[in-house]
Amino acid sequence: MEFAISRLPLCTTGYAPGRWLVPCGSCYDRQSCYWPKAVWQPYDCRYMDLNKKNIQACLAGRTILFQGDSILRGIFDYMHGALKLKKGTGNASGQHIYVTTSNKGKKVAMQYSRILAYEEDDVVDIPRYFNSEFDKLLSTGGKIENTKNTIFALGGAYWMQPAIYKWFMGRLDNAGLTNVTVVIKMDNAALHHPQIKTPSLWDPVRHLKRNLAVAHIIESEKQRSQNVKLVNPINITMPMFQGFHDGGFCSCHFHKYHLNATYAVDGHVQKMYIKPFFHTLCLGETDRRS
Repeated sequence: MEFAISRLPLCTTGYAPGRWLVPCGSCYDRQSCYWPKAVWQPYDCRYMDLNKKNIQACLAGRTILFQGDSILRGIFDYMHGALKLKKGTGNASGQHIYVTTSNKGKKVAMQYSRILAYEEDDVVDIPRYFNSEFDKLLSTGGKIENTKNTIFALGGAYWMQPAIYKWFMGRLDNAGLTNVTVVIKMDNAALHHPQIKTPSLWDPVRHLKRNLAVAHIIESEKQRSQNVKLVNPINITMPMFQGFHDGGFCSCHFHKYHLNATYAVDGHVQKMYIKPFFHTLCLGETDRRS
């Protein structure tokens, strides 16, 4: 199986259709399956098996700015550890700015907010709230180069949809940042977990269609599509309720908290959708920079 996967071409997107492969002692005995070793595998392509050394080769010396939710924050902290960055400055309120200048002189920062879009009106209010936060993120980054070596990542809990994507890209355009690399992180499926009582508004089918609408917009923007990457964890997380961890602010995480660490990534499922996130960023970069 591993040999067959290794012969597949590299994926060109972060949302390739796929399935979970689970090692089992017998195909007729579910009890013989070992879920901790399960892996997410696209049907027709493969993601790079990026280790921390490769991530360092890809991202070292690049300005990296994140704006979004706790799911994106978990990815941010994984990257922070992979790059061996020093602890940044920040605050303890609901909106956090994490800063470091140790990425070979370039800034790494994240603006994190605990925001859930319970109703459609909540989504309308998000750009108004994020405008000032986005300005803070830009000022945190210092002098930002308008090249693909600058990375912006955006992702939110149930508010990432076409209107928000257009607002975000408009803010980048107004700032003269038309050539930067952009990663759009869509939602995972934890809030559709049977154990979580959620409003009827959060319909999985409707939500998936909204995710696909964002993908369609990105693909239709010929001038920007090469610099805009989409990662859609919903197809990875929907069938994997075994990896869901209840608790926390929104009960929507596939990683665990640790008493002695801030959002340390400890979750098998989250590690699976971290993989396409860094794949989209590092495709072709590790060879170019080595």
